Amino acid sequence: MRFRPRLHSALVVLLLGCLLSGGCTRTPPYLQPIEAETPMELNLWRSRVNHALTPAEWRWFETVLQEYRFQLMREGKASGSKAVDEALRQTIHGRPLAEVMREGLQLHLRRKTGERDEMKFAFGRNEQKRRLVRAGETDTLSALEHHQKTLAEKIARNETEITAAQAAFTAFEAKAGR
Repeated sequence: MRFRPRLHSALVVLLLGCLLSGGCTRTPPYLQPIEAETPMELNLWRSRVNHALTPAEWRWFETVLQEYRFQLMREGKASGSKAVDEALRQTIHGRPLAEVMREGLQLHLRRKTGERDEMKFAFGRNEQKRRLVRAGETDTLSALEHHQKTLAEKIARNETEITAAQAAFTAFEAKAGR
């Protein structure tokens, strides 16, 4: 009869262990906060999360960090590499990776879209100027055509970057469960 209480106790312990292990699932990396209070802490966080992101996702993370740097400098919140890096770490510290990626990719898309729109406007203005160039001004026409070709190539590259950033944004949103 003593065997049954032990068996019963073992089953209870096993059942409790299963219940506890099921309730302790790891938080997905996209929902975990970024630890960036110091440069060392950011490096340690990166090494802990390294396996959770693909190399392409890490490249987008670097793009996002660069966008935050641009924003900090544009807004005059920091200047000089040390001050900008400090302000960047303060901006991302404690925030979930998904939130930082969403906001940073939106910043990137806004900047790239603005650049594209400015280039398209310039392209249109140059087309108007080309119509006004006189037949004998071959040097001016040649220079304008060369400039238009270069501008068209830049617009195409920019649109490719926008498309890639939009795809990355959608992919990150899906991984973050949005």
